[in-house]
Amino acid sequence: MVTAPDPGSDSAQIVLFGQPGRKMGENIRLSPALTIPATVEGPPSTVAISRDGRVSAVSSSSVAGDAPGAPMKPRDVLSILRLDHGVPVLQQSIALGDAPVGAGGVAVSPDGTRIALVTRNDGMLLFFRHDGKRFVPDRHVSFGAGERPVSVSFVASGRSALVVLRGAKRLARLRLDGAGGPSEMASIDLPGAPNAMSVSPDGSLVAVANLDKAKPHVTLIGDDRGKLIPRGEIACRPGPESVQFSPDGKALAIVSVNGSNIDQGHEGSVALYDATAPGFAVLASAPAGHWPQGSFFSPDGHALYVQGMLDRAILAYAWDGMTLRPTGRIATAAGAAGVATPW
Repeated sequence: MVTAPDPGSDSAQIVLFGQPGRKMGENIRLSPALTIPATVEGPPSTVAISRDGRVSAVSSSSVAGDAPGAPMKPRDVLSILRLDHGVPVLQQSIALGDAPVGAGGVAVSPDGTRIALVTRNDGMLLFFRHDGKRFVPDRHVSFGAGERPVSVSFVASGRSALVVLRGAKRLARLRLDGAGGPSEMASIDLPGAPNAMSVSPDGSLVAVANLDKAKPHVTLIGDDRGKLIPRGEIACRPGPESVQFSPDGKALAIVSVNGSNIDQGHEGSVALYDATAPGFAVLASAPAGHWPQGSFFSPDGHALYVQGMLDRAILAYAWDGMTLRPTGRIATAAGAAGVATPW
């Protein structure tokens, strides 16, 4: 990956929702920006937030090179933010060593006291715990460098975690509350190039986007008290960059790049699928700009937003359960490449 002609400053902003009933493209605004390291490498799950919306973690594995077109420089950092008053405040910055470990997906436990971070290059799952004052390194899991973990999510109220291992082509479920430390309790194969992950609000269904060039798709996996069960597969446009369940768990959004990061003549897409029935039928779809990244629903589920990396905007859509209608866009200072919500 190389440095863009005008990369802008890496930063974090809070999406603030306005009053219900306003036009869907106008009912959010962005907080002032906080300059912190950020990256577009890997899935757009480099941002995580606690359930109460007060603690956020942002991982970054690289910074801009010395000039446009120059290679990106590796620099692995975990930033921890407080979001109490509608403005992001940097509480802690943790450097992850001199070797390029490839900091990737990050997760915050529901109670905001633990952070999980995967590092692609050395195959690690790192945990940090809050000691009453700050986050400190805790236990870790070594999968091995060839397994390349890319995404992680806390489940079962923080007692377990799910990890997508792209190199090993599988999804692993770990128990975290055992006396002997984190231990793997289940695994399921995911042929191709598994990448981004979303877990339904009730924890019963996991969606994993697969970047397999020959067969782009999303795999649906049931999580039945720790047992991982295949539920189905959704064929999608090339480059599914992110997946996101609606707040009620009834719909699944799949955002696909569709070559739009390379060819401006192509457009990305967002499609909504029925997550309640075995067939996972498509409900609606719409164009999604150029090099789309993360997606998120409004708290009531009636609006959907997609980050446009090259568009430097958040694209807004109204969703009424039947149709997905573009309603506007919110400009961002730089390309938006990661997002998380408490719901």
